[in-house]
This record gives sequence, C-alpha cells and structure tokens, in this order.
Amino acid sequence: MMLGWSNSPAFSLYVFYPSDIRPKNLEIRLSRHCQNMQITAFSKVRDFKRSLKKKPPDSILTLPALIKQISGYSLTIQGSHKGATDEAYLLVSRPPPVDKGALPSLEVGVVDLLGRRPMQMLINRLLGVKVRIKRVTKVEDILPLLTFRYVKAVFISQKDYQFLKRRSQQPLVSIPTRVRLRLPGVALRDKKLHKEVSECFRKLDSGSNALLGVDKWLLH
Repeated sequence: MMLGWSNSPAFSLYVFYPSDIRPKNLEIRLSRHCQNMQITAFSKVRDFKRSLKKKPPDSILTLPALIKQISGYSLTIQGSHKGATDEAYLLVSRPPPVDKGALPSLEVGVVDLLGRRPMQMLINRLLGVKVRIKRVTKVEDILPLLTFRYVKAVFISQKDYQFLKRRSQQPLVSIPTRVRLRLPGVALRDKKLHKEVSECFRKLDSGSNALLGVDKWLLH
C-alpha cells in the first residue's frame, strides 16, 4: 500500500521501514516537521522498489542493507540509538530455545526487509547456513507465526523482540547471535539537497524518531 502527503513540497522522500505504525500515520507524523517534503511511506518492500523505478524520489529513508541494493543514491544521514548505529538480532522462539545446529532443517520467520531473493541470501549469510524463511511484511505479523507454530523460530531485532514480548500472551525465549544490522538512514540522489534534508531530520521530535527506531541522526 502506498500513501502520499504533500504540503507545497520542494523535494520528495520515500520511506520504507517495517514497523507497527501505518504508512499514512508515519507520513503525517514526519510531515509535521518536514513541510517542504512530499513524503510517501510504503508498507511493502516490493511497492517501494516498484515506485523507485517508476518515479525515483529525491531521497529515501530505509535500512542501509536495502540502500546498498539501490543504485544512484548515497547514504548521507545515519540514524543512531543510544550512541550505536546498528542493533543486535536474535533468534526467538517459544520455549525451549532452538538449537542453532538444527537451523538447516527449520523454517525461520523474518520481517521482509529486502524482497524474496535478497532476503533469503541475507539470512543465509548472516546465520552462516541455508535456512528456509517465511516472510511477513509487518512486525506485528511475526507473533502469529510463533503462536500458531507456523515456524519454529523468528529472526528479529532486539527492539522488535521487546515489542513481541509486550504483545505475546505466551512466554518467548531468545538466543543471541553475532549479527548486527545498521539502523535506518537517509540516502540522496543529489548531494546538493543535503542541507535541506538534514535540517528536516534535525527537527524531528523524540516520538517521531522512536517510530523509526532511532534517537538521533548523524550527518555523513
């Protein structure tokens, strides 16, 4: 689903960041502080990629792992949280904890950050083994995978694990991994817009930043 918000925009921003907030609400929240931007948020990575090809925006806000796949854009603003620009990822399951050695025989749930093939390749590389994955588009859709035993485990960020624990009526256990992925960042097609875009993100309040999993933006 794609939704737009405009208030005499000078340049455009596409946003893809899987979370529990609806795209329209995210657009409205960001637009309060960035009135010179036309902001379009996406709930599915395939819609984000399709619109990038059809009508490339001036800037994009998403995870650096996805930005690396997109030609023509340079990461110029990096989000951080408590001084870190990346976050830990965990294997989460219902008790008992999954055996890492059994991963090749298991199906693992993930929030789709990159698209089908790129996401499969990323998970295989990060976990060091080939695993079958079941993708969902939203963080809140991860919990039913465990509740109804569609998968044995899910691979999610520390932040999303805390979200699941608040929502789950059943106990969950986690296994740490060595995986850390970078937090959302902003990439530009034209670096001449760096000043205008960075000013916008400096204006974001703590609540808006929290929706994106960050508390500060660092300029490159």
